[in-house]
Amino acid sequence: MPKRLVPVLLVLFLTSISFAKKKPEPAPIMPDVTARGRALYEYDQAAWHATDAVQAMHPQDQSVGRYFGLKSDRG
Repeated sequence: MPKRLVPVLLVLFLTSISFAKKKPEPAPIMPDVTARGRALYEYDQAAWHATDAVQAMHPQDQSVGRYFGLKSDRG
């Protein structure tokens, strides 16, 4: 039994050393993807508020077909 135990313990020890040395990799930083996501979120929020504002005015059914949001200096 001790003959089997020594190799098993040796393998476990070496494996634990190899895992102990590894540091977790930092998450990749993707500024372009983050900026695009934030811009989409801003547009979604603006479109949501604009749609509510137009619907509150009770336009005729066919008078408004599409909404387009454009970012200006004021927002």
